[in-house]
Amino acid sequence: MLKKGFRALLCLVFWVSIYNLNAQNNEGNWNIGIGVSLEYFGEFNENNKLSERYNSQFSSFLLSRKVGNNFVADLVYTTELANPLGSHNVFEYSAFDISLKYNLYKDILNVFPYIGIGYGYVKGADSVENTQDVISLNFLAGGTYWLSNRVGLTSRLVYKNIGSKYDSMDSHLQGMLGLVYSFNLSSALKSGEKRRRNWN
Repeated sequence: MLKKGFRALLCLVFWVSIYNLNAQNNEGNWNIGIGVSLEYFGEFNENNKLSERYNSQFSSFLLSRKVGNNFVADLVYTTELANPLGSHNVFEYSAFDISLKYNLYKDILNVFPYIGIGYGYVKGADSVENTQDVISLNFLAGGTYWLSNRVGLTSRLVYKNIGSKYDSMDSHLQGMLGLVYSFNLSSALKSGEKRRRNWN
């Protein structure tokens, strides 16, 4: 339990430190989103110890914040509320990921591609005896196609590297497709305060 708490605290401290990189900028842009994800274990699954090549779930929840001209910090929580492929997963996949992304360029036909790096906290497969949760080192690439100033389609591919010493999870690829909504938290708060003053 203490080890799990330390890992969760490590993720939290990393997020707060990234947030503070741009704390002086109160006009930060925020994105929230939801999507479906698919994990591929395939060749990464040594000796088929996970008894599964693919695992799919709905949904992945996304929260991100711009922390610089080209940098974005985000949190993604993936859990199985439903299976979008209609198949049966051998185990329930769940993960909490934190990453720092770099936008390669600003805009090509409303598409914003990025690369990034981060850490993940992945639930161990319950199909394995003596399962334990693991930490992954994540490398990601993806992009967002903005349908409007607020709504966009987003996708990403993540390689999650997990140490060979763990028996309850292997390195794997995770793909995600979803919808995102962009908003300005500072502006929203100011607007709400202005409405309250006008009402009073």
